[in-house]
Amino acid sequence: MLLLGAVLVMTLGAVLGSFANVLIIRMKEGRSINGRSKCTKCMVQLRASELIPIASWFMLRGRCRACGKEIHWQYPAVETAMSILALAAFLRHVQDEASFWMIVAVIGFEIALAFVLVVIAAFDLRWKLIPLEFVLSSAIVLAAWRLF
Repeated sequence: MLLLGAVLVMTLGAVLGSFANVLIIRMKEGRSINGRSKCTKCMVQLRASELIPIASWFMLRGRCRACGKEIHWQYPAVETAMSILALAAFLRHVQDEASFWMIVAVIGFEIALAFVLVVIAAFDLRWKLIPLEFVLSSAIVLAAWRLF
Protein backbone atom coordinates (compact mmCIF):
# COMPACT_ATOMS: atom_id res chain seq x y z
CA MET A 1 0.00 0.00 0.00
CA LEU A 2 2.90 2.34 0.80
CA LEU A 3 4.40 1.75 -2.65
CA LEU A 4 1.10 2.47 -4.41
CA GLY A 5 0.68 5.68 -2.42
CA ALA A 6 4.24 6.74 -3.24
CA VAL A 7 3.73 6.11 -6.96
CA LEU A 8 0.43 8.03 -6.97
CA VAL A 9 1.92 10.99 -5.10
CA MET A 10 4.97 11.09 -7.38
CA THR A 11 2.69 11.03 -10.42
CA LEU A 12 0.62 13.86 -8.95
CA GLY A 13 3.83 15.80 -8.31
CA ALA A 14 5.01 15.32 -11.90
CA VAL A 15 1.62 16.46 -13.26
CA LEU A 16 1.73 19.53 -10.99
CA GLY A 17 5.26 20.15 -12.24
CA SER A 18 3.96 20.06 -15.80
CA PHE A 19 1.31 22.64 -14.89
CA ALA A 20 4.00 24.71 -13.15
CA ASN A 21 5.88 24.81 -16.46
CA VAL A 22 2.74 26.09 -18.18
CA LEU A 23 2.53 28.91 -15.62
CA ILE A 24 6.23 29.73 -15.90
CA ILE A 25 6.18 30.02 -19.70
CA ARG A 26 2.75 31.47 -20.37
CA MET A 27 2.70 34.08 -17.60
CA LYS A 28 5.96 35.58 -18.85
CA GLU A 29 4.51 35.78 -22.36
CA GLY A 30 1.18 37.16 -21.11
CA ARG A 31 -0.73 34.18 -22.53
CA SER A 32 -3.68 32.37 -21.01
CA ILE A 33 -3.12 29.08 -19.21
CA ASN A 34 -6.04 27.67 -21.21
CA GLY A 35 -5.50 25.83 -24.45
CA ARG A 36 -3.27 23.03 -25.65
CA SER A 37 0.49 23.08 -25.26
CA LYS A 38 2.60 23.97 -28.29
CA CYS A 39 6.27 23.98 -29.16
CA THR A 40 7.59 27.40 -28.14
CA LYS A 41 9.68 27.57 -31.32
CA CYS A 42 7.46 26.31 -34.18
CA MET A 43 4.07 26.56 -32.41
CA VAL A 44 3.02 23.03 -33.46
CA GLN A 45 0.44 21.63 -31.04
CA LEU A 46 1.84 18.81 -28.92
CA ARG A 47 0.35 15.33 -29.11
CA ALA A 48 -0.91 13.56 -25.99
CA SER A 49 2.15 11.29 -26.03
CA GLU A 50 4.36 14.39 -25.86
CA LEU A 51 2.66 15.65 -22.71
CA ILE A 52 3.72 12.85 -20.36
CA PRO A 53 5.63 14.55 -17.53
CA ILE A 54 9.36 13.75 -17.39
CA ALA A 55 9.17 10.75 -19.76
CA SER A 56 8.21 12.62 -22.94
CA TRP A 57 11.23 14.94 -22.71
CA PHE A 58 13.52 11.89 -22.64
CA MET A 59 11.53 10.04 -25.33
CA LEU A 60 11.91 13.09 -27.59
CA ARG A 61 15.59 13.38 -26.59
CA GLY A 62 14.95 16.96 -25.54
CA ARG A 63 13.91 18.06 -29.04
CA CYS A 64 10.64 19.03 -30.70
CA ARG A 65 9.16 16.32 -32.91
CA ALA A 66 8.17 18.84 -35.60
CA CYS A 67 11.03 21.33 -35.84
CA GLY A 68 13.85 19.51 -34.04
CA LYS A 69 14.68 22.52 -31.86
CA GLU A 70 15.86 21.96 -28.32
CA ILE A 71 13.26 21.78 -25.54
CA HIS A 72 14.48 23.67 -22.49
CA TRP A 73 15.85 21.54 -19.62
CA GLN A 74 13.49 23.38 -17.29
CA TYR A 75 10.61 21.09 -18.25
CA PRO A 76 11.94 17.79 -16.85
CA ALA A 77 13.73 19.60 -14.00
CA VAL A 78 10.56 21.22 -12.66
CA GLU A 79 8.50 18.05 -13.14
CA THR A 80 11.14 15.94 -11.39
CA ALA A 81 11.53 18.43 -8.54
CA MET A 82 7.78 18.47 -7.92
CA SER A 83 7.64 14.68 -8.06
CA ILE A 84 10.42 14.36 -5.48
CA LEU A 85 8.98 17.06 -3.20
CA ALA A 86 5.53 15.45 -3.33
CA LEU A 87 7.09 12.11 -2.41
CA ALA A 88 9.00 13.75 0.45
CA ALA A 89 5.78 15.25 1.85
CA PHE A 90 4.07 11.87 1.55
CA LEU A 91 6.87 9.93 3.24
CA ARG A 92 7.16 12.52 5.98
CA HIS A 93 3.53 12.11 7.06
CA VAL A 94 2.32 8.72 5.85
CA GLN A 95 3.10 7.08 9.19
CA ASP A 96 1.57 9.87 11.31
CA GLU A 97 -0.98 8.79 13.89
CA ALA A 98 -3.59 11.34 12.83
CA SER A 99 -6.76 10.56 10.91
CA PHE A 100 -6.49 9.73 7.21
CA TRP A 101 -8.05 13.02 6.11
CA MET A 102 -5.81 15.04 8.42
CA ILE A 103 -2.76 13.38 6.87
CA VAL A 104 -4.12 14.05 3.37
CA ALA A 105 -4.69 17.72 4.28
CA VAL A 106 -1.17 18.15 5.68
CA ILE A 107 0.41 16.46 2.66
CA GLY A 108 -1.78 18.60 0.37
CA PHE A 109 -0.66 21.81 2.08
CA GLU A 110 2.99 20.83 1.82
CA ILE A 111 2.64 19.94 -1.85
CA ALA A 112 0.83 23.25 -2.50
CA LEU A 113 3.63 25.18 -0.81
CA ALA A 114 6.26 23.19 -2.72
CA PHE A 115 4.40 23.97 -5.96
CA VAL A 116 4.43 27.71 -5.32
CA LEU A 117 8.08 27.71 -4.27
CA VAL A 118 9.17 25.63 -7.28
CA VAL A 119 7.29 27.99 -9.62
CA ILE A 120 8.96 31.00 -7.98
CA ALA A 121 12.42 29.41 -8.15
CA ALA A 122 12.10 28.22 -11.76
CA PHE A 123 10.59 31.52 -12.93
CA ASP A 124 13.41 33.42 -11.26
CA LEU A 125 16.07 31.11 -12.72
CA ARG A 126 14.65 31.42 -16.20
CA TRP A 127 13.56 35.06 -16.33
CA LYS A 128 15.43 36.71 -13.40
CA LEU A 129 12.09 37.97 -12.10
CA ILE A 130 9.57 37.00 -9.43
CA PRO A 131 5.99 38.08 -10.24
CA LEU A 132 3.89 39.48 -7.42
CA GLU A 133 1.18 36.88 -8.15
CA PHE A 134 3.55 34.10 -7.11
CA VAL A 135 4.58 35.86 -3.91
CA LEU A 136 0.93 36.46 -2.99
CA SER A 137 0.12 32.81 -3.75
CA SER A 138 2.80 31.66 -1.34
CA ALA A 139 1.49 34.07 1.30
CA ILE A 140 -2.02 32.65 0.89
CA VAL A 141 -0.79 29.05 1.20
CA LEU A 142 1.25 29.93 4.28
CA ALA A 143 -1.65 31.84 5.85
CA ALA A 144 -3.98 28.88 5.24
CA TRP A 145 -1.35 26.58 6.76
CA ARG A 146 -1.10 28.80 9.83
CA LEU A 147 -4.87 28.87 10.28
CA PHE A 148 -5.00 25.11 9.88
